[in-house]
Amino acid sequence: MLLESGASFFRGGGVHGSILQAAAFNGHLDTVQLLLDAGADDSIGGYTKDALHAAIEGGHPDIVLLLLTRGFPPRPRDRLRGKEQWPALLRQACSVGADQAVKRILRHGVNPNEADGNGDYPLHLAAAHLQSSVVNTLIQHGADMNVTTHEGKTPL
Repeated sequence: MLLESGASFFRGGGVHGSILQAAAFNGHLDTVQLLLDAGADDSIGGYTKDALHAAIEGGHPDIVLLLLTRGFPPRPRDRLRGKEQWPALLRQACSVGADQAVKRILRHGVNPNEADGNGDYPLHLAAAHLQSSVVNTLIQHGADMNVTTHEGKTPL
């Protein structure tokens, strides 16, 4: 009803930065779908950076899949550097135990053996946060169990 009345959902505010990000973080799939169908974009940053990060951090793989199939993150500068964001999304999903999101991100061709700037690998993060199902998923997708950080630590 608000959308039909011309309410703007492009204004920023709150912790998440936008209505789309808040809906993604809180797992409101129908609301996310409605906002996307109404033309919502993700240009307003917030705590979770964008709707895809919000869905991963909130642990909502169904919304992650929806956003991935809709081409998110939608900002042109993110499309240009797109592949750089995928490993970061994978590491974030591993840290919070979003196993289904990890599987879907890996299906997009993300390398499970790519470290961040600190030398931490997705497997290290999943193990450190006691995310056993994510650890298993990463191993099934080729994560190296013997890889070490800059400090020489293994994930196990």
